[in-house]
Amino acid sequence: MKRLALALLVGSSLFAQDRSWTKLDITLEVACEASLVADWGQTLDLSNKAATDQRLTEDNLFLGNRPKRGRVNLYFLTWLILHPIIADHLPGRVRTVFQCVTIGYEASVIGHNTSIGLHFRF
Repeated sequence: MKRLALALLVGSSLFAQDRSWTKLDITLEVACEASLVADWGQTLDLSNKAATDQRLTEDNLFLGNRPKRGRVNLYFLTWLILHPIIADHLPGRVRTVFQCVTIGYEASVIGHNTSIGLHFRF
């Protein structure tokens, strides 16, 4: 119990910093959200095509191999809401890293999806 209390105290002090956003923070978050929307559209395209093309599967463990549209929509809507909330609770430099990692990861996913013929379909 003492360890938990210490972890909570240290953890909360990490995040008890100025949470104001710079222009860079806002720009990066807009890029994060845009990349999530692009991935969402491609994942919906995969969901549609996977019904007839057994070679297509989703790599995201949370969605499963052949996700239904409802599950895809719920997943991405959740991330679109949570991402800025999480970013807002991170100190400036950690926020920037979080946003850049998200953008980099999503860019690689979007590139892969494009290379296998997926499009942005809603």
